[in-house]
Amino acid sequence: MLRAMEEKMTLKKMHLFLAAELLLISLYAVMIPERPVQAAQKKTIFIMGDSKSRYYSDEERPRDGWGQELVHYLKGGKGSTAEFPKEYSGYSGVVRHRLQNLNIENWGQSYASVKTFLDSGRFSGMLQQVNKNDYVIIALGHNDARREYASLGKYKKNLTYCIKMIQKKGAEVILVTTPPRNFTNAKKIRINAKDYYLATRKIAKNFGLSCIDLNKKCVEYFNFRGKKICNAWYIKYKPGQHAVYPNGIDDSTHFNQKGARILAKIVAVSIQNDSKQKFLSSQFSIHTKKLYKTYSKAKKYKKKNYTKRTWKKFIKERNKAWKILYSPEAADQQCKRTEKSLKKAMKGLKKHG
Repeated sequence: MLRAMEEKMTLKKMHLFLAAELLLISLYAVMIPERPVQAAQKKTIFIMGDSKSRYYSDEERPRDGWGQELVHYLKGGKGSTAEFPKEYSGYSGVVRHRLQNLNIENWGQSYASVKTFLDSGRFSGMLQQVNKNDYVIIALGHNDARREYASLGKYKKNLTYCIKMIQKKGAEVILVTTPPRNFTNAKKIRINAKDYYLATRKIAKNFGLSCIDLNKKCVEYFNFRGKKICNAWYIKYKPGQHAVYPNGIDDSTHFNQKGARILAKIVAVSIQNDSKQKFLSSQFSIHTKKLYKTYSKAKKYKKKNYTKRTWKKFIKERNKAWKILYSPEAADQQCKRTEKSLKKAMKGLKKHG
């Protein structure tokens, strides 16, 4: 009952928000000058997402988006200042960070779907800024799954159109599946918006695109860590626990800073270890390649093949490696030590008989 009321209120807010956005676009008729192409121009990462990846101001805390936190894992990202370009004034919430070797622009927006990006003119506004060799991360699908936005068929058509238009500009598209929801009364966290999730993966495969399966990776990792721990990563507060929510809140969708940083770390690790992303892979300040490679190999090992004593020691090290790999606080030296310990446990495994 409470969830139904929450969904109903959210839909009303969403429709009012979208109506206001469309009205602003029509009133301003914003014409953004295209970014001039220069020989030594920095590449730009554009994030085309929803409330789970957008930028949040201090006044909007404790909510946070993984796109906002991704900046801190890139070279020159720590301590970088968020800019609000005047030329984007007709598009709410667009933020730019100027980093060491590239720029990152977050075009994420609450209640956004592929359809609203197209209908509001937000996609065309962003597309004007995209140049050859830039990157566009599309992280949508959650709101698209609401039938009042678009059918599954329409979602596929809209997403395909956006990909083709971006590729026409000579830029590269990276798809990110939407993170899972965390319902309080559910024992396990499950894949979010499954039909749209599968469609996103299939479209990525058809186009030969990099696809960061944030949905699946989060489901696996969150269930591994347990509900009690991952509840602290969502906007879930008991009465009196947070000043912004004196009466408490049970938000199964959105993340606080702790959760957003974990999502951003998963995205960063995925890009850094994607063989298709040689340039982007080199732009992160974290060093996870060796640990990721060793953990990925260890993940395939099966319990039935090894003795109980050696398997127990191995599992302890493998689980530790998983935590360190996605921990926002893990330093490079910690990753090295963890990778070394996991390798030692792998070598120590003894088969039955």
